[in-house]
Amino acid sequence: MPEILIDKKVATDYSKLSKLINLCDDKNKEEVILKSISDELIESNIKNEFNFELKFDLTDFISMLFYIGYLTIERAEFGIPKLKVPNKVMKDLYADYFLTSTKIKSNKVEYSALIRDAAIDGKIDKIVNNFKEYLEELSNSDYQRFDE
Repeated sequence: MPEILIDKKVATDYSKLSKLINLCDDKNKEEVILKSISDELIESNIKNEFNFELKFDLTDFISMLFYIGYLTIERAEFGIPKLKVPNKVMKDLYADYFLTSTKIKSNKVEYSALIRDAAIDGKIDKIVNNFKEYLEELSNSDYQRFDE
C-alpha cells in the first residue's frame, strides 16, 4: 500500500467549504466534527434539499457533510442512518481543516509513539497521562455507568 494516499488537488475548495460550515450556528456541530474524527457514528436523518431561507440547522450540516462525501452511511437503525467518515483519505483531507475552521480543541495524539515507548522501553507514563487528560474532559453524564 502506498504511504501517501492523499492527492490534495481532489479536496473541495476550502474557502467554499468554510462558508458552508459557517451557515450552521448550532454549537453541536463541533461535537459532530469531533465524533467524525474519532470514528464515532453520527446518528441523523439526511435532508433531500436545503432551504436557505430557514435556519441552517444541525441536520442540514450533517446532510451537507454527507453530500460532499465526508460522511457515508455505515448502517441504519429503525430507519435512521448512522454515518461515519468513509475512509482514511477523507479523514486526512478534511479533519484538520474542520478542526481549525471551527476552532475546536483537538486532543490528537500520536498513538503509535505511545505504543512504541511502551513496547520498546516499557514506559507507560505517556499513556497514563493521556488517559488522565481524557478523563478530565468528560462530563458528569459521561461518567454514568462508567464502572470498568
